[in-house]
Amino acid sequence: MTADLFHHLDAVLERIRSAPTVWLGTDFDGTLVPHAADPGDVALDAGTKELLRDLATRPRCRVAVVTGRSLADIRRLVAVNEIAYAGNHGLEIQANGLDHRDAAAVLAREPLERAALRLADELVGLPGITVQDKRLSLAVDYYASPMEIRRIAVSAIDAAIGGVPELFARHGVHGSEVRPVGAGHKGTAALRLREHQSGPDALPIFLGDERTDEDAFQALPDGITIRVGDPRPTAARYRVDSPQEVARFLHRLRDTLAS
Repeated sequence: MTADLFHHLDAVLERIRSAPTVWLGTDFDGTLVPHAADPGDVALDAGTKELLRDLATRPRCRVAVVTGRSLADIRRLVAVNEIAYAGNHGLEIQANGLDHRDAAAVLAREPLERAALRLADELVGLPGITVQDKRLSLAVDYYASPMEIRRIAVSAIDAAIGGVPELFARHGVHGSEVRPVGAGHKGTAALRLREHQSGPDALPIFLGDERTDEDAFQALPDGITIRVGDPRPTAARYRVDSPQEVARFLHRLRDTLAS
């Protein structure tokens, strides 16, 4: 059963205090920043940016942002050189000495582009709908749409990839993702980054709010996994309510690593 993080914070911080090294992975939208009706209308506040930089420069800690946004987009939004980045739910990764693009996703570019063009044409003008072709995956955001519009978008996505064996869709609360079959995900990205940045024995911490983050929670069963947002079934061990509580936890993490 998922527990309230702050009800168990002393025990969590003790695990961190006792660990020789810590690897911190975090989603972006809904985790470091609140969700926005327009995905382009977000900004990481200066305090959180400095907090990530401070954590990443601690001798015992390494940090990565693992997001559905494209790699170029998340690097622009966070702009902290000391951390690693995984975009497109782990299909593209950049860290010190690591530059990875998922082979299955590269091969699926043509059917993905066809689906993007079809969806852009069919969903144009629907309130609150945006279609993002991120080259290695496709996002349809409907965070600001009424439920009946969301249902139209989901039906259109399923129709667009019906009979396309290279692609599958994952529908979430805030939007849907179209992804290449057989490609990696946030779980494989988290394991790759922990190994590369800190080694397999580092204590992993992962925070996220979307269904795609469940892949990372499941890949790190012995870690400190934290689901952000309203209660719902999750593989995460702990839960917090909001990005504001994420920032509160990250401050406590920094203080613990500094002690």
